[in-house]
Amino acid sequence: MYLTKSDEINRQLEAGSVESNSQTLWNLIDDDINSKSKKEMKEGEKYYINEPDIDSHDFRLYYKNKSETAFDYSASNIKAKGSDHTLLVDQKKDYIIGKNPTVTISPENPDLEDLLTDKLFEELREQVQGASNKGVEWLHPFVNESGEFDYTIISAIECVPSYETQYLRTLEKMYRYYSTEIITGRGNVTEELKFTLEIWDKETVKIYEAIKTTYSTGKIEKGTFVLVEERFHFNTFNTTNPDSRTGQGWGLVPFIKLKNNNKEKSDLIKYKGLIDGLNMIRSKGVNTLADIQEIIYVIKGYADRNENTSKQVDQAERVRTKLKTQKIAFVDGQGGVDAIQAEMPVEATEKIIGILKEEIYEYGQGVRVSKDQAGNQTGVGLTFQYSALETKAKPLMRSIKQVIKELIGFYAIFLNKTDKRVPDYEVDITFNTSMIIDEAQLVDNLMKSNASLKTKLKNDPFVEDVESELDQIKEERLSNTEEFEPVEDAE
Repeated sequence: MYLTKSDEINRQLEAGSVESNSQTLWNLIDDDINSKSKKEMKEGEKYYINEPDIDSHDFRLYYKNKSETAFDYSASNIKAKGSDHTLLVDQKKDYIIGKNPTVTISPENPDLEDLLTDKLFEELREQVQGASNKGVEWLHPFVNESGEFDYTIISAIECVPSYETQYLRTLEKMYRYYSTEIITGRGNVTEELKFTLEIWDKETVKIYEAIKTTYSTGKIEKGTFVLVEERFHFNTFNTTNPDSRTGQGWGLVPFIKLKNNNKEKSDLIKYKGLIDGLNMIRSKGVNTLADIQEIIYVIKGYADRNENTSKQVDQAERVRTKLKTQKIAFVDGQGGVDAIQAEMPVEATEKIIGILKEEIYEYGQGVRVSKDQAGNQTGVGLTFQYSALETKAKPLMRSIKQVIKELIGFYAIFLNKTDKRVPDYEVDITFNTSMIIDEAQLVDNLMKSNASLKTKLKNDPFVEDVESELDQIKEERLSNTEEFEPVEDAE
């Protein structure tokens, strides 16, 4: 959620103390928690850890009539849920950044290049996962307690960005809030939370705290926000006097946004309904199979004497239990015994499950190779399979490049403020995307190519280090030359 009323809120806060504007801040937090965008973010995270809406559906509940429900304790309540959203997100993440991208800084700058570690790329993988689930994710650069440049992921669920109002491009402030539970031991309190609110601008951060108490009566009491800390973004140290610290600001709000796409929307919204439908049909089918009786014996002319026919609803419940446990139904009429075999609509169920699966991957722009196709795809066929995934990944890849460049920019600011002057530089980023390839066909095409040996090695799927491979080839050629060199005849 963006602060569409940021000017109004900022004016209220500037006009008086935060303490006197606590209600304004509570409104900000409450509105954000209940906003559509934050609900979608939470859904994306829940579906990623395989906690879909089907979890809240109880198949044992049924309607007695239009307004009254009942509970069938003998019925099954199995949730046959898949993890398609997780698979699609992980597939995109591995495709984009499963292998570390190649980041080149020119001219070479060893100080800046120190930032390009495995830790950075692991954080980026986590940020890509978060953005795929929530539409956006934030990277926060900071200076740690040891005085070193550092960075961490801040969940977009906790963040409310405030932009300049004309173009909504420049980040002016970041409101970050989160809560921790307080154990009170008071019997009349059902929940007590400490809310922490951080307000970041381009130079400083102010941290406020307030208590929200929920009583057993349902009453909610919101306390006043109290300033607990105000400081610069970080401190620099005087090497001749380590106890001397100078407060510093980045000159920028220290939050870097990774956008999943131009609309900053989760991948889940494209196919959530399809996943819900698939989970429902699959679960209904499994529960039906669990409850169904292969053969039910209908005994005619022998009504069950224990049944109270005056209460049809209760009778129906007993009949369901009897059918499941005893596999016998007593009915009035002429004598006789019939055997009824219940059947499951397997073909129709399999067909609709197959259609939903295909549509999930179609709208989710993922790669789904069936068991029949595995191992039989040509190079052209595999490239076509990945075309939709590549289209989905491109906006995110552009955003990742921007994140890397901005983080390097923050690091350059840090180095400049700690007496390591950073000259002008340029950053080039190349992604090493991961995909299934027809290796035999690729190598064959490389062998037939007129490209240089170095270019061929760069594109060879079996070569990891081009320079080492070139050295190895030179050594082998030299060894072969010496081994087969003609020996002169002895005089």
